[in-house]
Amino acid sequence: MTVPVGPFLALGYKTTRASTQYKIRNIQRLEPDTELRILTYTHTSINVSGIVDLLEASNPSRQSQIYVIAVQLVELTGQASAMLIVHDACKANTNHTWANTEAQPQSFTSTNAFESYAKGRENVYVQALTTVSANNTMHEDICYLAEEKCINLIIIPFHMQANIDGAMEDANPSLKGINNNVIEEAPCSVAVFVDRGFSMSHMTESYKYTSQAYSHFAMFFIGGADDRKALTYAWRMEGNPRVNLKVVRFIVIPNNNNRNNNDEIDPKLMEDSGRERQIDKLYVDEFRLKSKHNPNIQFLEENVNSWEQTLNLIRELQGEYDLYVVGRRHGSTSPAKAFSNHYLSQTDDQLGTLGEALLTSSFAINASILVVQQGAAVDEPEDEKVSVI
Repeated sequence: MTVPVGPFLALGYKTTRASTQYKIRNIQRLEPDTELRILTYTHTSINVSGIVDLLEASNPSRQSQIYVIAVQLVELTGQASAMLIVHDACKANTNHTWANTEAQPQSFTSTNAFESYAKGRENVYVQALTTVSANNTMHEDICYLAEEKCINLIIIPFHMQANIDGAMEDANPSLKGINNNVIEEAPCSVAVFVDRGFSMSHMTESYKYTSQAYSHFAMFFIGGADDRKALTYAWRMEGNPRVNLKVVRFIVIPNNNNRNNNDEIDPKLMEDSGRERQIDKLYVDEFRLKSKHNPNIQFLEENVNSWEQTLNLIRELQGEYDLYVVGRRHGSTSPAKAFSNHYLSQTDDQLGTLGEALLTSSFAINASILVVQQGAAVDEPEDEKVSVI
């Protein structure tokens, strides 16, 4: 069916955000036996296959099924009216009337790919939608749907794509603006996905009980709420029987030589930094306790006192991993922020310091990247839950 919704979605999100932003919907607070609700969107069919494989990596199971809202974005052109096209759940739908006929083939390709995946995969439910609206309001449609559907995680395709040589090219400039707005306004966790040929297609039933075709993921933990969300998601993916996960925790040792003797120390910042580190420690300790007997998880700790030292340690892992999982920010008051401040002005804000370093590095040119952050539209509660799904 087809219904006009563009202006109404935007109005609905603006009027409900203030009353609902106390509701924390993120992957860290998800119970182990609870359905994971994901919203993802695509602008072209190029993004689809990698996102489908990322859904497979997210370990849908009988205990924790995955519900997916797959949104195809179509730019509103000419005098056409904004609309939302709701496709039949998990069924290909070819009976819609289109305002923009040029977008029809790509939209069908995208929605059919998600629907086909759900049909052939247990414990996955897909609701495919197509939204036709102006680029400058698409993020409001997305955020409204995330709020309305109680989404835990929005998966965003990065606006740049790898070319045949592995270099990144700006394939869709308009998508960058949409992504930035979603990151700024999202009412739940967000993950920006840099797809460099990520594939889980080898992880079929025929391989399930063999020693073949493992995928290797690495998660780098520095500290802060975003890193805790990234660790949560990486651990969930490791539940997939064909995934090996290495978690590297970088313990930042403040370098007092870099601090001016005249700098004043804000007691409030010190208190907040201490609390952040305590939450990080509790969270990492729980992860280590629950995963210590899992042969598919490797955990390392490294002391670092500079950004360059951190990158050098990461560089030593070159060529080993299919996917890097990192947080977008690493704590607003942590020592990690201090030692990476000089790099922040050079980064693409969608990816954060570490994500941008991986994107532009020569050692990770073949690996895909997933950058996770907590919802920007809500504040983290004082009694943040310390548990891992």
